[in-house]
Amino acid sequence: MTDEFGLLLKKHREQAGLSQNQLVEGLRRARYEDRYGESDVSKWEHGRIPPEDVVEELEEILCAPKGLLLRAAGYRSAAEYRRMLGDESKPPPVGRHYEDVRTAIRNWLVLIQGPRPSLFNPAALGEPTHFGFGLTWCMGPAGIAAKLSVENAEFFPLLSSHLAPPIVEADFWGQVEGLKDTGTNYLVRGSQLGEQITEVSQAETGLTTVTSWRCEPNMGITTEFGATISRSALGVEQCTSYAYFELAIVYLDSGIMVTQVDEGVRLLQGAGLDPTLTTAYVSTAGAWVIPQGNQRLICDGAVEANKPVVRAIHFVLQLHGYVIAIGSLEQIRHCRDVHRQLVQKYAGSPDTTAVLELREKLESTSKAISAELERASLQHQFPGRCPFCPA
Repeated sequence: MTDEFGLLLKKHREQAGLSQNQLVEGLRRARYEDRYGESDVSKWEHGRIPPEDVVEELEEILCAPKGLLLRAAGYRSAAEYRRMLGDESKPPPVGRHYEDVRTAIRNWLVLIQGPRPSLFNPAALGEPTHFGFGLTWCMGPAGIAAKLSVENAEFFPLLSSHLAPPIVEADFWGQVEGLKDTGTNYLVRGSQLGEQITEVSQAETGLTTVTSWRCEPNMGITTEFGATISRSALGVEQCTSYAYFELAIVYLDSGIMVTQVDEGVRLLQGAGLDPTLTTAYVSTAGAWVIPQGNQRLICDGAVEANKPVVRAIHFVLQLHGYVIAIGSLEQIRHCRDVHRQLVQKYAGSPDTTAVLELREKLESTSKAISAELERASLQHQFPGRCPFCPA
């Protein structure tokens, strides 16, 4: 039993991508301060059993199935485990137990049939973000991995023990593993595609990617430059039908002002970078607003109406409300041409096609699994035994 606990603890720690020291930090943040150290974790993984409340906290930190480590540590018998989950002290009748199995199946169906996000988010790489198909992502020692959300559910032992032939096909759990593998490949290939588009965008425009430009006069392409290309290539948005807009952004001593290109050019032609602003403007209390009319300035931030000091004047390129580039007029117009070319280049490219094929495989596999779960949810009896089975 003690060996089982140590092996399970190490397995789930490594699956979570945590070192022994990071696991200790998790315990300290919970409520244990400096009571335990890295050497304690090593002892636990080699068979020593920590107190029951520590084992419960370890399950929370590692997102392990509820009660799994407790049982391995000898703190919960099957009957005690049932009581912990709200069951009566005596074993439930068989009929009620099978209803629990059907409930667990329906809960899995809710996860696997949930709404699909329109696109993966490479920025969230490594975070345990729910992605539809009943999958979550995690970053382990070997890289990105996919895990079924339902594996963290309290009643997963019911599913893994009772979903067997003839209730489901013999290859059912093989399909489930295939779903996880395909999901991992999808995220990896999709992220690689996004990184490739970013690198090509920077090379073709000659600009780096900037993330902060609303307050400081930085020049470059934004993350939306590549993101709009990706979304267009994967059919999420039809960027080829969108129009490009050019605007001027005036950085003042306090806040910024956004106006039409002609007005920005007029200000640039003033006396240095401290011309007099005579055109009327309206305050937008921090919102990004496209100006209405050639001579109206849009104020963003605390701008004084009398004599604002101009620090810099840049121009921005917008696509359907997305700011995709900031720089001189020549730079943003070059960015516009590059963006058009890359949208065309990645539409139907081999790398894009590979990602779309993985997405289609995810859809078809999840539908096949869902169909089997739908049939299983109608069954009255199930083969196999699980920790919840009546004695």
